[in-house]
Amino acid sequence: MVGAIFDAQHRGSPSYESERGRRRFVDRPIVLRVLLAAAATLFSRGASAYAVSAGDAVKYYAKALRGAANLSPDGGSSATFQRLARLHYKAVLFRRKGDFTKASIVYQHAMEFHGRQTPKSDEVPRAAVAAHAALNLALTEQARKNIETARQTFQDGVAQVQEILRSEHQAWIDSCNQIRLCCSSAGTQQQFAADGLRPALQWLATLLTAWALMETKHGRVLAGRQLCARAAQLDSSKAQVLRWNCMHPSRDEEAVAGAPVACREP
Repeated sequence: MVGAIFDAQHRGSPSYESERGRRRFVDRPIVLRVLLAAAATLFSRGASAYAVSAGDAVKYYAKALRGAANLSPDGGSSATFQRLARLHYKAVLFRRKGDFTKASIVYQHAMEFHGRQTPKSDEVPRAAVAAHAALNLALTEQARKNIETARQTFQDGVAQVQEILRSEHQAWIDSCNQIRLCCSSAGTQQQFAADGLRPALQWLATLLTAWALMETKHGRVLAGRQLCARAAQLDSSKAQVLRWNCMHPSRDEEAVAGAPVACREP
């Protein structure tokens, strides 16, 4: 059974239903608009060092989506999918060169692209695409040592994915913290398979798990464990992370004492 969404009970806690988070995504700050303008300038240069072929970009992007993309047998893809692929592949090239600032700009552009009323890609659920973009932007901000920005990116990404689930999959969380679908109980499994809801939830769980690991790394062990537990309810494969040493309840005292919390498998 797909399970509960974390219900924050105090300010600063991670929350799926954060109205504050949704407003921050909708009302982008001025600095983000400046960054997006910089991204447009970057793309217009057409420097050969960052030119990528559609084939290379699509191949990379399909693999990065971890099974969520369903390409046609002949290898063809829609214009929307190719545009997304080029964006993410350009960001990867910047990261490989150690230029995390430009990579961050491209990933922010990708998140903004998902937030607009753009044509849907036939190959992959939009919720999975949004979660993937938010994950990579957050990881890039961590590499830049911008932990608060990374945390906000995780929160905004989760809020954005939630909105997409509501609008495109008619899926929401009820008062008992269960996923509800606009269909009969007999048709639930068919809808999960037919409209891409399952891969969307799996990617949401991946986003939550990465957020959880970041929190534990920076001393917020309890918040990390709660996030990971919710991820495990969305995707059972994430339950194994709860057994990692950094998720053990004993680490709470170490975090309070200021000791570093290293994360590794048992």
